[in-house]
Formats: sequence, C-alpha cells, structure tokens
Amino acid sequence: MATVWGRVKEAYQRVWERAKEAYQRVWERRGYERETAVLVLKSAVAATLALAVGMPLDPQGSFVGFAPFSALLIVQPSVYGAVYQSWRYVAAVVAGALFAGAGGLTVGLEIWSFALAVLAALVVGQVRFFGGQGKQVPVVAAFALANGSAESVTDLGQLLLMVGLGALSALLTNLVMAPAIRFRDAENAVLDFTDTMRDITTGLTEELRGEVDESRIDYWTRRSESLDNIADNAWDTVERQENRVRLNPRRLLSPPNG
Repeated sequence: MATVWGRVKEAYQRVWERAKEAYQRVWERRGYERETAVLVLKSAVAATLALAVGMPLDPQGSFVGFAPFSALLIVQPSVYGAVYQSWRYVAAVVAGALFAGAGGLTVGLEIWSFALAVLAALVVGQVRFFGGQGKQVPVVAAFALANGSAESVTDLGQLLLMVGLGALSALLTNLVMAPAIRFRDAENAVLDFTDTMRDITTGLTEELRGEVDESRIDYWTRRSESLDNIADNAWDTVERQENRVRLNPRRLLSPPNG
C-alpha cells in the first residue's frame, strides 16, 4: 500500500511540476503555449456568453445548447478567422435546416424521408463553398428530423436563432480579445529561412572547391532537407500574422509599423 501511495505521489508531483512549467512559459514569453491558453480562454468566454444570453430566449431549453456549441466551433485565434468560419458555419446550418424542413414539414419523420434528406444533405455538404463546415449540413438535418423539430417552423426558427446567437457571441469575443499584431514574428521567420539558405549555399560553395568527403555529403543533404520545415514555418508564420491584421480592431487603436 505504501509503495502504491508513493507512486501516486510521485506521479502527482511530476504533473504539478509540468503544470508549473507550462504556466511559467505562458506567463513569461510568447509562443504556442500562450496562444493556446488565450484561445481556450476566448472559447470559454464565448460559450458562456452565448449560454447566458440564450437561456432567457429559450426557457424550455430545447435548443439553447446550440448557442454555446456554435460559439465553440467558431472561435478562432484571429478576428478574420472567426468571421470566415462563422458565415460558412451559419450557411451550413441553414442548409441543414432547409433539408430537415423539406422532409419534416411535408411527410414528417419517416425512415425513407429521413434517408433521402440526410443523403441530399451529405451531397450538398461536399460543396467547396462550405469548406470544413460542410459536415454541419447533414448533422443539423439529421438532428432536426430525429428530434421532431423539423416538423415545426417555430422550432426550426428557434434552432437557427440559437446558432446565430452563438456565432455573434464568438465574433464579439474575438473582437474584444483581438490578438496583437506582430510583424516582427513574420520577419524573424523569413530571416531564419534566408539565413539558413545562405549558410547552406555558402558552405556548399566552399566544399565544392575541394574534394568532397562522403560524410559531408550526408551532412549537406540533411541540412538541405531541413529547409522544408523552415520554409513551412515561415509560410505559416507570415499567413498567421496576415490573418491577424485583417479586420483587427487594434489597427484603429495602434496602427502597426511595417
């Protein structure tokens, strides 16, 4: 028993130490951990706001769950990303509700009508217009038909109201907690790529002036292959900062340089 308790205590201490290290990284310097923590906080705020506003509008609680659910799906690191996801998500939900209503308001819930509506929704969900939110078309259609809400225009309207409320909560949260604009991160990523490429080309030039050892060929091969990851990181960093600038209200308060 003492041995088991000792192992549990050691495991707890390890977890606690890792948690403290993660907290220090989040608090002391920018990076992946801080961005993840901010995204988690924004998601919690948006979901709570959507639920708080949605509960009085849906006293029965039949569809209020769609409000925080939608907010969680739409919250993004950047304002532009949230806007981009929101209109695609809302469009997908509306399309799913239309398919559900087409079956529920005409013949009601029947196995064959359910199958046809979901099949049609699955096909439409593949349209590039919806992007990654295309799966919401059949999900909403199946849910609305299965729980009977597709047989009532009022219920479908309530569902769409909660979805819209969740989208607005996510957008408002993203606007209030808009990310800082840092062109320096993109600059450093690009300079890292160009410096690495310069070092490789300069080193290869020196090597080729004399006899090239086989072990050095392996070394330069590895260095050249590392350019792929560095280039990908540069592209991702530039794109991330570009998205941060778009629709960011901080541009009005403190226009970025560069």
